[in-house]
Amino acid sequence: MMKDKFPLYEIINYKGNRYELVRACSLRAYHLILKKKEEQKGNEADIASSNKYNNRKDMKVQAIAMAEVLRNKIKFYNADKEKNQ
Repeated sequence: MMKDKFPLYEIINYKGNRYELVRACSLRAYHLILKKKEEQKGNEADIASSNKYNNRKDMKVQAIAMAEVLRNKIKFYNADKEKNQ
């Protein structure tokens, strides 16, 4: 379930700089989405899917990315495994 994966409690009680938290989560989600789209580039022509389904998948990727960022406290890895701070 999405509720189990989304770290709402940790976000509410986060004591650090929230701007850095949001920026790190957004960048992590962006890199994950780009990586996923590159992997599926060849399959997109074959499979017709609705935008609503794709948006739900992107939201799930963002929630997972936020959980990963919170576990690492702003330190995160992009799709190429480069360390960013």
